[in-house]
Amino acid sequence: TEFFMLSVSGRESLVDTAVRTAKSGYMQRRLINAMDDLKVYDDEMLSVRNTANRIIQ
Repeated sequence: TEFFMLSVSGRESLVDTAVRTAKSGYMQRRLINAMDDLKVYDDEMLSVRNTANRIIQ
């Protein structure tokens, strides 16, 4: 029974790791897609602009 309980705990840990990795990967993909059209320009302010050349920061 001890072996069974340890194996259950191990499986729960694997599933938890997989779920956390999926969540962080999804968040990273969304952030990358949101910032896809931004570019840092080497002007006097080091401005950040989008593809329409509007200053974001």
